[in-house]
Amino acid sequence: MSKGSSKLTQINAASFMLATDPEYMGKILGDLLPGRLSTDSKVVDLWIPRVVPRGKRGFAIQYNMKLTRGQNTGHENLILYGYMPGFDAEYQSYANNQNAIIIDEFGLVIPLFPYDPEFPKLADLFSPEYIIPVLAKCVAIGSGRDLELNEIRVLGYRLGRRCVVAYEITADKTRPAKFVAKLSADALKNHPWRKIRWLERNGFDPGAADGLTVPQICHLDDVSGAYFMEFVAGESLHDLIGRPEYIPGCEAAGKMLAKLHNSPTEISGSYSYHDELKNLESKFLFVGELFPCWNDRLLDMFSRLKRRASNLMMKHAPAVAHRDFYDKQVLYSPSRVTLLDCDGLTTSDPALDFGNFLAHLKLRARQDSDNAGALADATLAFGSAYDVHDQEFDNRINWWTAASLTRLACLYGLRPRWRHIAPELLNDAADELDQ
Repeated sequence: MSKGSSKLTQINAASFMLATDPEYMGKILGDLLPGRLSTDSKVVDLWIPRVVPRGKRGFAIQYNMKLTRGQNTGHENLILYGYMPGFDAEYQSYANNQNAIIIDEFGLVIPLFPYDPEFPKLADLFSPEYIIPVLAKCVAIGSGRDLELNEIRVLGYRLGRRCVVAYEITADKTRPAKFVAKLSADALKNHPWRKIRWLERNGFDPGAADGLTVPQICHLDDVSGAYFMEFVAGESLHDLIGRPEYIPGCEAAGKMLAKLHNSPTEISGSYSYHDELKNLESKFLFVGELFPCWNDRLLDMFSRLKRRASNLMMKHAPAVAHRDFYDKQVLYSPSRVTLLDCDGLTTSDPALDFGNFLAHLKLRARQDSDNAGALADATLAFGSAYDVHDQEFDNRINWWTAASLTRLACLYGLRPRWRHIAPELLNDAADELDQ
């Protein structure tokens, strides 16, 4: 791929920079949102924590905001995703139906959450009339007439892909309970919850003697496709960085990953280094065209990954792989460690998960150099707990770590706050291949 080969990025490079400028978008949405939400609402802060490349289709841009309403002194949090370019028929139709903001100069469409063109049932998860009877099934108290809904909170959302919602309820006026619902785009077709149930049957149930678990599924909603799970106490490893629990947490993550990789290989699907290279090329590499100053290095890194893969012995015994194993996917407490987002399980090289975890530790060190020492200790604790020492495996870990770092360089290069570390992540990727 050569510079300027993507017509999409040539046309939209300047608009993309404006659409990911927090100050600029804060002013635009500050003017537009009050008329769509309520006349007394006001945007007091806006930041952009995530920009997701959608290949040649463009980008999904996450806007996090703090709002005030009327005379209230407190702040309300709002998460919206913009799709750019947004002029395909589906999104244009949604904007015309008054469920989205459209910004003509960018080709940017921002559906008003919880409305999502690809999730017709998403709004139901935020409707008390719909959700209370569903939550009643989680606690087995009948119709839900004695259930009070105390809080609905969004834990995670990706436009058109998935949404994770936490609920706090009181049953029979005395029993507080929390549940988490997850809805993904392919839920009704592919039943992603089946892989979590499979893990429960293979030693990851909440009562596992080693304390290495997955959340227990409480209810499957056949109408929306969402599945409801227990709310698990604990903190993500990401939130423990710099605290005494961090090293034990990373050690537990190593044990968790070893347990997963030693599970029976009965999971359907597979993911190889060929798939990883194809994914990088189709969804991420063109990001570099927005930033000519480091595009050549990105393309060179991709070429090196291809050459190294052909030289390595990439053959390996198949293992159950998470495919997105990193610090935010592990909840840690002294009595229980919980693995999240297991609906993407597949069979692959176990070095994939190992390398992805290490790549994220290197990312955290770039984000905050003050924690570099603790992160180095965490790397050792994680590797020792996983307890595999083999040169061929180490070589494959280097490759997968480099591939993950290249992907992270693309992702974080799109985020205004972290754009400056993208070249550093590419340096780290090159160092992995030099080992």
